[in-house]
Amino acid sequence: MADSECIDPARVRVEGDSPYSLDYQDIYHSADAEREVERVFIDPCGLTEAMRQPGTLWVGELGFGSGLNFAVLAALCMQHNHPLHLVSCDAAPLHPQTFADIAQKRSKRLPIYAELAQAYPPLIQGWHRRHLAGGLITLSLYWGDAQSALAHLSTHAGRRFHAWFLDGFAPDRNTGMWAPELMTKLGAVCAPNATVATFTSAGRVRRALDAAGFAMRRVDQRPHKRESLAGIYRATGQAPARQGPRQATVVGAGLAGACVARALAERAVAVQVLEAGDAAAGGASSIPLSMLHGRLLADGSSEARLRCHAYLYSSHRLRTLGILPDTGALQVPAGNMTPQRLRDLAEHYGPTGSWLQPLDRLEGQQRMGWALEHDSLWFPDSQGLDMPSLCKRLLDHPGIELIPNTPVDAIATPTDHPLILAAASASSHFPATRYLELSDVHGQVNMVTMETPPLASLLGNGYVTPGQTHWTAAVGSTYEYTPWDASRATEANLQRLPESQRAGAQSIGHARATRCVSSDRLPVVGDVYDQNHVCVANVHVLTALGSMGNVYSHYAGEVLASQICGEFPPADESISEAWSSLRFRRRQARRGYRLGAQP
Repeated sequence: MADSECIDPARVRVEGDSPYSLDYQDIYHSADAEREVERVFIDPCGLTEAMRQPGTLWVGELGFGSGLNFAVLAALCMQHNHPLHLVSCDAAPLHPQTFADIAQKRSKRLPIYAELAQAYPPLIQGWHRRHLAGGLITLSLYWGDAQSALAHLSTHAGRRFHAWFLDGFAPDRNTGMWAPELMTKLGAVCAPNATVATFTSAGRVRRALDAAGFAMRRVDQRPHKRESLAGIYRATGQAPARQGPRQATVVGAGLAGACVARALAERAVAVQVLEAGDAAAGGASSIPLSMLHGRLLADGSSEARLRCHAYLYSSHRLRTLGILPDTGALQVPAGNMTPQRLRDLAEHYGPTGSWLQPLDRLEGQQRMGWALEHDSLWFPDSQGLDMPSLCKRLLDHPGIELIPNTPVDAIATPTDHPLILAAASASSHFPATRYLELSDVHGQVNMVTMETPPLASLLGNGYVTPGQTHWTAAVGSTYEYTPWDASRATEANLQRLPESQRAGAQSIGHARATRCVSSDRLPVVGDVYDQNHVCVANVHVLTALGSMGNVYSHYAGEVLASQICGEFPPADESISEAWSSLRFRRRQARRGYRLGAQP
């Protein structure tokens, strides 16, 4: 399965809840595993004492394994009500089903395992961020090479980490994990006086850490073993981590603005949300029923990676907000998604976990309650969404102030705090953003009554999702470059229903809205750039989410809030470049301006 996106799981044998590596011929933990975490990592790093200091505790880890270090530390932080952000990487993570089996056995002793099993990422290379324990605990996992993970952290996170756990297999069996250049990169992201601990006491490991700026000491581990290593980062003259802002202004109270505002507020940033209308959820976010689905690609492109990571994060984020999947969604061949392309998706992503499941025609019919012509893909975490209610829920935070009836033309660019433009196509109405190539596409969703309402959501030629009453469903959405008459759009939506379900289906209402799209149909997220390709201070953008606003918005909000607050974003460089507004500046230098954009 190994390619640029999907990775192979660790080969293990599990006895009870203890995995054993078949590749390294080594155990993951000793018999007294939880106490071992305390005496090897938590106590030597002084983390109980560190919890007496204000602010989030940032801990890094090489080797996530079965998640035991994280679970024990998270339990301690929850006991002290102290926020934790643990960042861990693993080149060969456990398969999700293997992890779920281990988590079930450990969850009685460490209850966070039950939540972690639900949030555990599939075997997709790159960053996966998860929020646990009501937001008190954040876990950022990197599936892939530790060198790549640390390079990303050193580029974006600065000197932030308070402690590091080095928990790879024995140095003589897993040499790459203990390379001196890796220890140097690790030191580059440590705050002054950060601590480090490792189970091994090998001399070459101690020397590598000494050379990286750590003052190392031996820790007596008898009678369990002779000793382990711990140390303190003593390098001087290093720049401190960049601090985040105390306040921010977001323009737009639709889903994009609500997501980034909430992500900022959860970082203790005071956020004012300015909305041109008289309520939240304008534009496409006013649609009463929409659908969460990634419309995945299997071509290995940056857009494919973006869609995949955005979908995985957004479905998790909705769960943390208490919006649980209640129906799931079935994807069937339609339009450009031929039966073969759907099979390609199943073959590409199927081995990574159960977040997507191929079904034959009869299995799909049982899920849907309708006759189907082809095999399908089942997405248990997809669902229909009440967009206005979701926006209001996101904005319902003590750190967010919603100010309606504020025209875009009346908004001045602040100089002392960030301005985030999340106002759909109106985001290009500012002097610094006129180069953005944005336009509007109109659309309509119809509420219909049906003789046989769907049991689950259906993605094919548009989407169908169960309505709020038993006999209704939402069908949509049209894609209109110029606005259609509502009756024409209604007829088009009724034709989206499977032929077997059209008889007796009647529209009982509709909702119309506009989506903002860019010239290349990709989102626009991140910094704003002048004609010299230099970032414009304190101005950021989050717009052009198009037909996938439900998927992109949560992920983009988290990534952008991370960047604004001086944290590392859970997105690799290919994703960051794909949706950066700098792409327009580069293209415009070659072929000029499009969609009314200006210098």
